[in-house]
Amino acid sequence: MRQLSRSLLAFTLVVCFVSPLAAQKNQTPVIASAVADGATLFIQGSGFGTSPSVSLGGFFLGGVIVNSLGTQIQAGLPAMEPGAYALVVTNGNNKATFEITIGAQGPEGPAGATGATGPQGLPGADGLPGPAGPTGPQGVMGINGANGATGPTGPVGPQGSSGILALQAFSGPVSTEVLTSADYSFLGPTATVTTTGSQRLTGAATAALGKSAAGNITTAIGLCYQNSVTLGTIINFVGGNYVQVSFPGPSVNQPYSATASVIPGAGTYLVGLCARGTLTLDSNDYVNGYVFVSQ
Repeated sequence: MRQLSRSLLAFTLVVCFVSPLAAQKNQTPVIASAVADGATLFIQGSGFGTSPSVSLGGFFLGGVIVNSLGTQIQAGLPAMEPGAYALVVTNGNNKATFEITIGAQGPEGPAGATGATGPQGLPGADGLPGPAGPTGPQGVMGINGANGATGPTGPVGPQGSSGILALQAFSGPVSTEVLTSADYSFLGPTATVTTTGSQRLTGAATAALGKSAAGNITTAIGLCYQNSVTLGTIINFVGGNYVQVSFPGPSVNQPYSATASVIPGAGTYLVGLCARGTLTLDSNDYVNGYVFVSQ
C-alpha cells in the first residue's frame, strides 16, 4: 500500500509538471504583425509556445527567441531580395501564415479619415528590448541655483610659530689667534642677540684659516655663544658634539665652516665662529656668518 501511494504521488507530480508545457505546445499560433529591422525579424502574436520554428519564403530562420508568454518572437533575418514572402510560425502540429514585404518602402499614401476611438484594451505583456537608438544632442546648461546659507564659524586653531624674530650678521678679518687651552676662543667679529627662556639661536659661519708652523694639528671648531654681560665661558652650540678639523702646515689658509642651533636660555649673547686647541692660527683671512632668533 505504501509503495502504491508513492507511485500515485510521483505520477501526479509528472502530470502537473507536463500539463502546462503540453498546453503551450498544442496552442494554435496567431501572427498579428511582423517587422524587419536590419538583420532581425520581430513577430507579434499569440500561441507561439516555447520553441516554435520560423520560416520565411521556405527558408527556416535561426536565432529564434520567444518570450515566456509565447506572444513575441525575435529571429535572425538573412539578406534577401526585395519582395513579398510567406512567413510561417509552427508550434507543434499547428502553424500560422503571414505575408511580409521585404525591400524598399513605397511612397506614403494619403491619410485616411480618423476612425472612432475604440475601448481601451488590457495592458499587454512586456515586449523584447529593441535596439538602442542614437544619442541625442546635449541639452543647454541649467541656471545656477541659489547660494546656500553660510555655515557657522569653526573653532580657532592653536597659535602657530612666530618664525624669525631677529637676525644679526657678522663679518670681518680674523687676526692671529694663539690657542693655548681647552677653552674656546672667538675667531674674528661676533654678533649680539637677546633671547627669552624658550627662544632658539640658529646660525652659520665660514672663515679662511691657516698656520705657518709645520705639521698637522687637530683642533675643535664650531659656532659659540657667550653671555655679553658677565663675559663668562664661551660655549659651543653643540656641546660635546663638536667637529674636529686638521690644520696642515705650513700652508695657506683654507675655508672652515660651522652651523648649529641651540636654546641658551634668557639673556644677551655674543655669537660667532670659535675654536679651541694648542696652536697658532697666523695665516687667516675673513669670517662671514649670521645668527637669528626664533620662537
